[in-house]
Amino acid sequence: MQTNPLMNEYNINEFERKQYFQINCLLLAIHVIFAIPLFFLSPKHLFIVNIISISFYLIGFLFINKNRKVAIIYLHLILLEILVFIASTTLVFGWDCGIHLWMFALLCTFMKDYINPGQNAKKRAAYITNITCLFS
Repeated sequence: MQTNPLMNEYNINEFERKQYFQINCLLLAIHVIFAIPLFFLSPKHLFIVNIISISFYLIGFLFINKNRKVAIIYLHLILLEILVFIASTTLVFGWDCGIHLWMFALLCTFMKDYINPGQNAKKRAAYITNITCLFS
């Protein structure tokens, strides 16, 4: 049986590329929407962090088209960026806003693979995409 050299474990198939693109577009749109009210708040720390996040997601479009390992590393960097944004927002607005609870929801979503490993890849990818977009 002959295998296609373009479809190995290092290449991203079209379904994954489409999902990574949708995640990146949605998170970029969310941060652009966040930038507008954060610009008018007196502490400019969050606006600066948000501009860094926007540039991170713009650069991220380049990583989506790379091989699978680069894309997975980028997805983990997305998680780290969201955690940094949540932590900085909690530091500025305080614990009473409840923004730190989003960190818990995001970590639960990230740990779903370890909790329920028997689920097929497409179902798990759709679940993670939906939950990530909901809580980001």
